[in-house]
Parts: sequence; structure tokens; C-alpha cells
Amino acid sequence: MTCWHAAGTLPRMLTPPFPSLAAFGLLFAALLLALHPSSGRASQFAGAFSLLCALIGDILSAQALPALLPVLLLILARPQLPSRLQPWLPSLIAMWALATSLHLLPGFSSLIWQEDFGRGGNGLLRWHYDKGLAALILLWALQPVPPERIQLRHWALLSGCLAFPALAWLLGLARPDPRWLPGASLWLLGNLFLTVFAEEAFFRGWLQGSLQTLLAPQRYAFALALGCSSLVFGLVHLPWGLPFAALSALAGLFYGWMAGPQRNLALSSAAHFLTNTGILLLMKSPLG
Repeated sequence: MTCWHAAGTLPRMLTPPFPSLAAFGLLFAALLLALHPSSGRASQFAGAFSLLCALIGDILSAQALPALLPVLLLILARPQLPSRLQPWLPSLIAMWALATSLHLLPGFSSLIWQEDFGRGGNGLLRWHYDKGLAALILLWALQPVPPERIQLRHWALLSGCLAFPALAWLLGLARPDPRWLPGASLWLLGNLFLTVFAEEAFFRGWLQGSLQTLLAPQRYAFALALGCSSLVFGLVHLPWGLPFAALSALAGLFYGWMAGPQRNLALSSAAHFLTNTGILLLMKSPLG
């Protein structure tokens, strides 16, 4: 990576090599295509070229292949799998995606853009290829539904996203500090494609969707699935404290409601991303 120092008070930035940038660019394209079933094989072709660029750019090494290749083969062989095994494939892929998103599998390297990101200037701005790849393969397994007609909850998208920064302020989790941070555009890109898509695919796509299917005979199957998945979403944020975990659980309810019984991951991802954007740019908080 080539380093440069900008004039004035701008932080130290890093310029990644082209193969690494191409790997992430193709990964981002593959993720967008995976959200729409009409894209056909285009998402898989973009994902394949992304993996090739990642190998060339050294953000993916041969160490990752033993755990990665069997999962890719399962996705490709899905139409030929016995019908009794088909329903289990998303759960199997979800467990692999969880381990990958938590950086438990070897062979992946992150791309560091900035060494002093945030209002305190003591954080790293980095993109994690393994989280984005986990989201992509899980989306392939889940096969999300296409966008739906405008409904009531669509109109609540913007107001709901603005409500959470205000709620974080009222709870003492953040304070107003609106500003455009150096490197914010890169943080937002990484947050959308590498964090939001991964979390929405796992929590709303697989967990909430699986619970809804499991509870299908019940009258309030969607409400129960929504509540349980949101509680789990809050619990995983406990390292940032109980109040932040409670706020995350409420946000999970909002994202899950946006996804709806049809599991519209494009809409829940938009809600999640806009909420994170509001907190990052308007508030001084755990996000930055």
C-alpha cells in the first residue's frame, strides 16, 4: 500500500493496490445483484471474479480455500441436491457465514484505509473481505424476494432512521456532534456492503425467516419471529453495554418490521444503513 499525508489536519490515508480494490468493487456489485433474483447468474459471475482478484491482491490466501470451496460447491450443486436436504442448506451456510463474519476462519486479510478514523482519531478504518463474502454466499443460499410495492412501512423508513440517533441521545449513549468525518464515505461504503448486508442476511434473512417458517402454524408467527430475532440482535451488542444492547434490540425490531413477512432484505438493509449513517454523522457514539 502507498501512503500519503494530506495537507492541514487531514488524517493519514492509505492507497490500496488495484487488485484489492477490484475485489471489493466486484464483491459490492455481486451483493447488489444477489438482492434481486432476476439478476440470474450475474451475481455469481461477479462473485467469482471478485474471488480471483482477492487472491491476486493477497486479501484472500490459499488457507481459506479448504473451508470456502465446499460451501461454493454446495451453492452450485443446490438444484441437484435431494429435496429433503434443500431446506437445511440455508442453515448450514448461515453457520459458516457466522464463523466467517466473526473472522474465525483463516486466510482472509482486511484492507486498511485509514489509521486514525473517528472523532477521537484512534480507530482503524478498514474493510473486511470475509464479512462481505459471508453475506454474499448467505444471500445466494437465501434467494431474497424481489422488491415489493410501496407500503405503509416504506413511508416510515426515513422517520424511523432519524428516531434512533435521537433516542441514543435521550438515553445518554451519544451526543449531538454533526460533522463529515474524513474517510466517512469509505466507512459508509464498508458499513453498507460488509456489515449491514452481512447482519441483515443473517438476522433478518436466515434467523427471522427460519423462526417464521418454524412457527408458521402459529397465528402470530411473524411477530414471534420478529421479537426473538431482535432480542438476539440486541444480545450480540452487549459488549458495548446494556443500554446500547437495548437500543440495538429496538433497532432490530425496526429492521425486521421493514423486512416484513416477505423478508425484503433490500428494505431492511436500507433502514439499517440509514440508521447507522445518522448516528455516525450526527452523533458522537460507539460508531465513531
